[in-house]
Amino acid sequence: MLECFNASPSPDLESIFYANLFLINNKVWMISGQGKSEAAKLAGKKIPESDLARDCVALTRVGNCLYGAYDPGFIHNDLRKRETLQKKYKIDFIAHCLTKHDTMIFKHLKEYKLIYETTYYQLGALISSYPYPGVFAQEFVDKDEFTELMRPGRMLNKFWELTNNVEGTKFLLVSWMPTVEEKSELYLSI
Repeated sequence: MLECFNASPSPDLESIFYANLFLINNKVWMISGQGKSEAAKLAGKKIPESDLARDCVALTRVGNCLYGAYDPGFIHNDLRKRETLQKKYKIDFIAHCLTKHDTMIFKHLKEYKLIYETTYYQLGALISSYPYPGVFAQEFVDKDEFTELMRPGRMLNKFWELTNNVEGTKFLLVSWMPTVEEKSELYLSI
């Protein structure tokens, strides 16, 4: 099927997560969770160039720096397309947007904040709870390998491996907010 796209399997099949990448105030944000897209799009001033990747983000580590790129499970063989569509960006923030319910729990457990700094460890548990988004991987691997790629425990361990001791990336939990405008303003304030 992907021959018509002139594509090959991604070298990062094991590190694809359900998240978006946005450029906000010249910082690259990887955002997962509830209500992630519209607020980030608004914070990016609705400029198409600020919308870097949707739903499929592959993480790669170079030294102690973390990078993200759009990756649905394949890479373009055409180098120009790959450099345009699957460019790697150094990640400044990884944020998970909490649900209203989770925000209420945090309110009772901790001092309430709109945004919490957290650890890669805690963030990994939240991010790996979402389904594996690299759907085109099944075009290149067998059923058992694809089943393993989708396993949450594997995704969690891979996230921890990639993010442990990275430099220059902050891990954040974002409280639920009633409007995308409020959440957008929060992103812009950081």
